[in-house]
Amino acid sequence: MIEGSTVMSTDEGESERVSAEKQSSTVHETGSVKERHNKFVSGANQTSNMGKIYQVIVNGLKGEKISIDLGHSEEEMNNLIVLELKKKIAAKLPGNSGDDVTRIRLVFTDKMLDDSNTLSSYGIQDKSVIQMVIQLPGGGHSVQMDL
Repeated sequence: MIEGSTVMSTDEGESERVSAEKQSSTVHETGSVKERHNKFVSGANQTSNMGKIYQVIVNGLKGEKISIDLGHSEEEMNNLIVLELKKKIAAKLPGNSGDDVTRIRLVFTDKMLDDSNTLSSYGIQDKSVIQMVIQLPGGGHSVQMDL
């Protein structure tokens, strides 16, 4: 008799028969371990091929890394313009609605990204790292003082 099985029968032969039937039905319901593994692996392969998400990593102001989803295809990622990326970043920043992107500046390979250009025009690919800086108010004109 299988350990842990409970059968309500007084006859020991009957108990073993009922236990064997339970074990047999369990194997038929769930399939063999190999069959279950093959189903899992084939399902995982389909998910990984169909569910790829293209992302960039943005280094935030305090050194934090923010993952930004760009799309489900390379074409979708490459056609995204910098302004749309800024909106996605702004939506992930605390206390920001995602609409105010005027102060966000993005830098990739020492180039400031222009809002109207596509990501592909800068060579940005899946998992590229982009630096984010915020334009601070102030600045203005330099004043020359005679001493």
